[in-house]
Amino acid sequence: EPADTADEDAASAPDALTFDVENELADAIANEQDISVLIVQLRGLTAESVAVQQLKKLLRERLGKQGLVHDYKDGIALVIRNTNLDTALAFAQSLNNAISVIVQRSGERAETAIGISARAFRMLNAPRLITEAEQAALHADAENPIIAFRVNPEKYKQYMQEEA
Repeated sequence: EPADTADEDAASAPDALTFDVENELADAIANEQDISVLIVQLRGLTAESVAVQQLKKLLRERLGKQGLVHDYKDGIALVIRNTNLDTALAFAQSLNNAISVIVQRSGERAETAIGISARAFRMLNAPRLITEAEQAALHADAENPIIAFRVNPEKYKQYMQEEA
């Protein structure tokens, strides 16, 4: 049974995230729903920092049963059920505002980076969805803290033909 908390051993977190995303993708495909993965980084802070701990608590409260919160590498991964890219973007903008308040109140300093990817009704596996969100987070900076991976249908079709 995978945990839906971010209190796992950090070394197993990527495997646990992949496991949970595979299960959520299977459910989303079966129910013709979307699913979004967000990679949230507070650059300059450790997982043990006050701000990161408060953020994980807030995320668990906000997402409730609609999503999963994981420790992931140098940040936090969110898996949000039945959520398309535009809804995930709106959530991320609200989240970014909350992060600013949390970091400021903690007296800590961090640069926020949020990368987002959504299934967008594609047939893809968990590692690809997670990688898209990670790559989006890598492109985030102080000026553009939220980056979403938006699918280009033509490129995706070409990718699928090359993979076949």
